[in-house]
Amino acid sequence: MIAMATLKVLVINGELPIRKLLRKGLSATHYQILETPNAKTALELLNQCPDLVVLDLGLADIQGHELLRMIRSPTKYIAIVALSSGDDEADKDQAFDLGPDDYVTKPFRIGELLAKVRAALQHESEVIHCERNDLTVNR
Repeated sequence: MIAMATLKVLVINGELPIRKLLRKGLSATHYQILETPNAKTALELLNQCPDLVVLDLGLADIQGHELLRMIRSPTKYIAIVALSSGDDEADKDQAFDLGPDDYVTKPFRIGELLAKVRAALQHESEVIHCERNDLTVNR
C-alpha cells in the first residue's frame, strides 16, 4: 500500500474559503495538495498525476460535468469526489453517470469528506491499470 504522505490530491474549487478548508483538512491527514480555482489550470495539474481529485461541479470557467467527463477519459483512471451546492437529484444522477467515486453536497462536514476521500482511494488501489493495452482489472 502507498504511504499516505505520497498521495496527491488535486482540489478544484472556485471558492477560496472552501479551498482553504479542504487544504487544511487534507494536509492534516498528510496528503500532498495541488489546488486551483479553475478548469484550465486543473487540466494542467493533471499532468502531475494526482491520486484523487476533489472537483467542485460549480466552476466559473467550464461546466463541472464537462470537466468531470474530460478527467474521466477512457485511458485514465483517477479517483474523484465531486462537490456540489445543488441538492437537485437530477444533477446528482447526471454527475454519477459521469463516474465520480463519490458525491458530497455543500455544506459538508470535513470529516465526511475525508472519509469519502479515504474510501475512493481504497477503491482505486484495488484496481490494476494497464493504459498501454487499455485494460482495467478489478482485484
